[in-house]
Amino acid sequence: METTESIKITRLEDGQSSEIMDKVVKENILVIRVNGRQVVGLIYLPGEEKELAFGHLFTSGIMINVHEIQDYSYSGNTANFKFKEGIDVEDRIASCITGSRVVSTSCGPPEYFVQLKQGVGIPKVPSELRIRSETIFSAVRTVSKSAVVFRETGGTHAAALFTGEGELIHLSEDVGRHNAVDKVIGASLFSGVQFEKSFLVSTGRQTVDMVIKAARAGIPIVASISAATGSGVSAAESTNITLIGFTRGRRMNIYTYPQRILV
Repeated sequence: METTESIKITRLEDGQSSEIMDKVVKENILVIRVNGRQVVGLIYLPGEEKELAFGHLFTSGIMINVHEIQDYSYSGNTANFKFKEGIDVEDRIASCITGSRVVSTSCGPPEYFVQLKQGVGIPKVPSELRIRSETIFSAVRTVSKSAVVFRETGGTHAAALFTGEGELIHLSEDVGRHNAVDKVIGASLFSGVQFEKSFLVSTGRQTVDMVIKAARAGIPIVASISAATGSGVSAAESTNITLIGFTRGRRMNIYTYPQRILV
């Protein structure tokens, strides 16, 4: 499925108007069903549907690992999961903030703030990973150069996972910053990645829900081109994640656990 389309627009520049063709991203909806029950609908950029579906279940706490899945299929716009016998997935869905809703490309639901305040369902990341600041700067440059759809349209977010040495593991784009992270984490679930020895780069704002996604995967360092919010910083403090914002050029703002970053 195509991720972009060309449309005719009117451009106004320096007091002059002209009709030109421009590219915009295309969106679709991915419905995720677990044991026959719809748990969520995601507005997303077409592509990597399996990665997005697995990643979303993993980072939302419904799936602990891929070995819990007995059967997976994708048809139309629906990803169907059947969990193995003996797994109380209904209890996980009941305690999960996803809960049969449509997720847009904006911020996460308010339940995350309740989780953070109460300290319920907030994982801890024990990793002792240390990386050099130059490794992060280089990774951000790689993401900026490799985000092809963004360079064509300006309409996507990108996320990428790197090894502690700065080797690119996987990069994804999506109209939603949450989805981009879910795609990257979902893809990495199938390749035996050691999340505790990796770091995540994102182009999106780092709010509480974004940080918790990384925490559930056990990723110790998250660097973004954009800002962190107060809830994101609080979540990073609670989960032992090193959170970095405004990573641009040779500058970064380290909000939490700066000891992991070597100058």
